[in-house]
Amino acid sequence: MVAPPDCEPRPFDRTGRLKLVSDIAAFLGLTPEELQQEILSGESHASLTENTGITREELKEFLPSTVEQHLDQAVGRGEMTENQANVILQRFDRFVDRLIDHEGPWRDQVDPEPVPSPAA
Repeated sequence: MVAPPDCEPRPFDRTGRLKLVSDIAAFLGLTPEELQQEILSGESHASLTENTGITREELKEFLPSTVEQHLDQAVGRGEMTENQANVILQRFDRFVDRLIDHEGPWRDQVDPEPVPSPAA
């Protein structure tokens, strides 16, 4: 079922965020639980790259491409239109620096529990 054109899809709802957290953690060589703990303790994604040998620029390239893959999958499943996915990706591109440099959890983070690792 395709979402209506005027519908605001939410690919970064809890499920979408869990996938993105898992992807970022794997990219940084961490478990999702370790990544979440670091963020909860006040670290930024940028500061976490300093200890991994990954540059901030590499993370900045990785994030939009990963989000784009998730959006392409959502379009393929009929959860949103290609146009909706493009709008979300454009918004994410404007937001990516803020995501990388933000220290600590976001205000709306309500889950003090670590994000579980995806099942193998």
